[in-house]
Amino acid sequence: MPALRFHCHRLAHWQGLLPILAERIWKPKTLFVCIMDTLFGCPPAEPWLLGRPIGPHRWRARAAKTMGCGGTLTIVPFHPLQDSHMTTGILPANQILERLKSGGTAVGTMVGTFAQSSMPVLLANAGFDFFLLDNEHGMFDYETMETLCRVAVSHGITPIVRPADHTYTWTAKVLDTGAQGLLMPRVYTVEQVRSIISMAKYPPAGIRGSALSRAYVGYKNANAMEVMAEANEQSMLCIQIETKESYAVRDEIAALPEVDCLFVGPNDFSISLGHPGNMDHPDVSSAIENVLDTCRRFNKVAGIQMNTPESACRWARAGFTMLSAGSDVGLLQNAGQALTGQVRDAWN
Repeated sequence: MPALRFHCHRLAHWQGLLPILAERIWKPKTLFVCIMDTLFGCPPAEPWLLGRPIGPHRWRARAAKTMGCGGTLTIVPFHPLQDSHMTTGILPANQILERLKSGGTAVGTMVGTFAQSSMPVLLANAGFDFFLLDNEHGMFDYETMETLCRVAVSHGITPIVRPADHTYTWTAKVLDTGAQGLLMPRVYTVEQVRSIISMAKYPPAGIRGSALSRAYVGYKNANAMEVMAEANEQSMLCIQIETKESYAVRDEIAALPEVDCLFVGPNDFSISLGHPGNMDHPDVSSAIENVLDTCRRFNKVAGIQMNTPESACRWARAGFTMLSAGSDVGLLQNAGQALTGQVRDAWN
């Protein structure tokens, strides 16, 4: 079977689409390996099954090579082996949702600055189960979000996006990029949460518009009804409890069946409670414990963001099962400061 060759600009953003185009021409379920020109800053090899990369230790290629330079790509078929990230469903499996709903745990971090497609791979290699892509304070565009979400899913780490706002565009379009969950900030009322649910869910649960063959389904064609049902089930909805108003109605929010997680944002929470930045204040600690109690009573996932390992472990021991610790910038700075400090100490 002859190889297919493509030439396009910004090839890094086409990592998922090009193999799907090839798969449409060759037989279904054919496995492909893509070797991309290093000028595009892509990994040296990206094997794909129906648009999903799998680890290089799980495949054997028949042939693959780059042709020339300037972005020409050769895709060739080769024989598949089973991979842990493959699913029988239409959507990629949400790796943490069922685990958390079943009482398991998941550790993640906040990504608010670094937009390189290697970031989800590095986090997955470090052992993180998920990351929070922060667009409340971050500057990621939709194309970047799509790339990061696609790479994340392909490497077994769950991408959850915090949108900038509660508008329909921010809610539905973020899910179209391939985000497997939403972390909704600045919530004040139960009515806001009901509106978010409506925008995030397909009918009959909501009003989200249908767009098939997009990133969130791996660019596959599928039955619209099946996609909507599976997307409603697979997408995780986390509501941030970070205002005294949302804290006051936390039970009513938790009572909504479409809400999967109450997620504490302790910094803004401490500000709202009148103790800015003092997350160890008794009033703040007591309120966080009360959110945890609500999650237990309503069988919801209890999530929290903490900046230090010590504070994350404290709340993990208390019973929070979805822990986001630190951030992309913090991880780099802390490791860098520790390394440079040790080297300078050796000179003294």
